[in-house]
Amino acid sequence: LMTECVFEGRPYLHGELLPRTGRCIICVCYYGEITCSDEKCPPVKFGCQRLTDDLTCCGKIVC
Repeated sequence: LMTECVFEGRPYLHGELLPRTGRCIICVCYYGEITCSDEKCPPVKFGCQRLTDDLTCCGKIVC
């Protein structure tokens, strides 16, 4: 079973996070395959609001 991925010329081991390819995308090396998914943001509690910014996907929750 292959456990190494190569991303932008650099090897990554199984389970390692890869550098972000997009603000809301997380990629990981999974048994030799690079798998990516959308970042899941925590739900906003009643009475709070999410403040978005350009650095993070989910922004900041302010209550």
